[in-house]
Amino acid sequence: MMNLKREGGWLALMVGLFVLFYFLPVEWARFGNAVTESLALTKWYAREHVLLCLVPAFFIAGAIAVFVSQASVMKYLGAGANKVLAYGVAATSGSVLAVCSCTILPLFAGIYRMGAGLGPASAFLYAGPAINVLAIILTARILGLELGVARAVGAIVFSVVIGLLMHVIYRNEEIAKVKAHAAMPAAPAERPLWQNVVYFGLLVGILVFANWGRPEEGSGLWWAIWSHKWLITAAAGVGLGVVLVRWFAVAWWKVALAVAVVAALAVAFPGSPTVAFVAAAVGLSAVALSGPQPMREWAGSTWEYAKLILPLLFIFNHQLLLIGIGSWFQLVLIVGAALIGMLIFVSVTQQIFVTRSRVWESAILLLAAAMLFQPGWFMDKLVPEYMAVAGSEVIERAEQVSENGFLRIEVSGADIITGVEETRVMRLPMGESGPGAERLAAVGMQIVPLGDEVQVLGAGFGSQAERLGIKAGQTISRVFVQDPASPANELTYLPALLLIGFVGALQWRRREWDQPGMTKDRHQPA
Repeated sequence: MMNLKREGGWLALMVGLFVLFYFLPVEWARFGNAVTESLALTKWYAREHVLLCLVPAFFIAGAIAVFVSQASVMKYLGAGANKVLAYGVAATSGSVLAVCSCTILPLFAGIYRMGAGLGPASAFLYAGPAINVLAIILTARILGLELGVARAVGAIVFSVVIGLLMHVIYRNEEIAKVKAHAAMPAAPAERPLWQNVVYFGLLVGILVFANWGRPEEGSGLWWAIWSHKWLITAAAGVGLGVVLVRWFAVAWWKVALAVAVVAALAVAFPGSPTVAFVAAAVGLSAVALSGPQPMREWAGSTWEYAKLILPLLFIFNHQLLLIGIGSWFQLVLIVGAALIGMLIFVSVTQQIFVTRSRVWESAILLLAAAMLFQPGWFMDKLVPEYMAVAGSEVIERAEQVSENGFLRIEVSGADIITGVEETRVMRLPMGESGPGAERLAAVGMQIVPLGDEVQVLGAGFGSQAERLGIKAGQTISRVFVQDPASPANELTYLPALLLIGFVGALQWRRREWDQPGMTKDRHQPA
């Protein structure tokens, strides 16, 4: 017999998706531009961060959860460990990782789940991206030795302060965590420490050298490393394969097959090393999933971190970078809404809120999370935040933009190479206040009036305008200015919170019986 409640949830989801696509405003130029630009940004992020940074980091985090002794983590980073040792290790260990603020997340989750105290783990999370050797050297070379040293020292000091604050705020939970781990018997080590060091060193080597950036100078050690970074990465990968065969009892022919496929792709696509890199990640996953039990646990743990963290990295609100913030109250409101949105989004991925979520409840929570992350997108569909004026007003409107604000313009014209007519909406950073013509010239815009439009004569080499893709021959057809009558985007938070409260109230009513092994009459089955 069909379960009407369960199937009704699927039906509601399908109908909702149908209505969404049925009324999708694809004929709006503004909608098309927004979708194109968002997809272009997502493409850039997937290429530059997900493949080379996050995938190795997920494997490392999964390895920490499976192969690192919990007793070792508790000894050096636990809440009851020596504070000087714990915070010293946490605040400086990121110097050898060369990771970004995205890549550090799965590593933080890995050590925290293995028993690290919240304070040391938070210090590691804060300091890791800021004190890696490459970033410190680059800062010192561009901004001077003093600022390079100040960056390193400041990152370490602030990370320790933040870690101590987190420890104090959650001290009761940390004390309970220490007592719980103290009652657990220590698990015997499966392999010597030096073997684990070699294993993790190879994983970190793959992460670091695959992301080695091109130096400005065309000679020296850093240039030599960059020139041969894929050979070094491949050597680390081969070393990892040997380690898996010798110390982890993986069948040699599986590793050899994966290496052969990766080598063949590297030869076939010499100009696209990421193809071979992706094949290596897939091969490693296949080897782990078909290997002994510890290898399968490694693959499972890696997948859990990917499900938990990866979706959050594609959700972004530019106001979290203090862009367009008018007051401290607005900042607190936006940060608080983003925090709630992230928690709700994680509950959707884990399919549990107050209790287990049904399909339609997850859909409502996902909608609420999106409204908290991007309130402007939803409010703009009801009442547009910006109104369009003629492109000929660009100089006047540029002068009216606040200091370090943005000027939104619509640029039209045929692509020089393809000849295809393009229309894009972009934001020009205006910098310091001043006359509109001077502010436009400062970002590289060379323009001349042309009726109700403005023609672009050229974009300065290396300027903001050139980086945005503005080219000679294009026209500024419209300028978008903020409508003073438009309501605040933050009003979207109210229906989002109501949706969350609605789902929470429904789940609260059934929390007692909607558990594994319980029936609706609140009795365990016989």
